[in-house]
Amino acid sequence: MYFIFIGKDKPGMLKTRKATRATHRKHVRNSDGPVRLMTGGPLAGKDGEMNGTFLMFEAPDHETAQEFLDADPYHQAGMFASRELRAFHEAAELPVALTQSN
Repeated sequence: MYFIFIGKDKPGMLKTRKATRATHRKHVRNSDGPVRLMTGGPLAGKDGEMNGTFLMFEAPDHETAQEFLDADPYHQAGMFASRELRAFHEAAELPVALTQSN
C-alpha cells in the first residue's frame, strides 16, 4: 500500500528539527525494513524555514506504516503539533524513479 504523511511542527521546534535531522533521515531511508521511502522532505513556511515533514512511502499495511512513523526520531522528540497519515490509491502511474528500490 502507498501512504503519505504530513507532520506539522509545533512552534519553536526548528532547533530540535536540525538537531534530530540526521537520525530522522537515517530512519526514513532504512531499506532493510518493511517500509520503503519513495520521496519526502521538509515542508517550509512562507519565510522558507522548515516547519513540517512530508513523506510518501510504501508499507504492507496501515499498522506497519503507523509503527514506522511512531519510531521516527522527529516523533520521539515531540516535534509535531499534528500528524496525518493517509493511504492512497494510485490513479496515475508513478514515475519510474519512485517505483524503483532505493
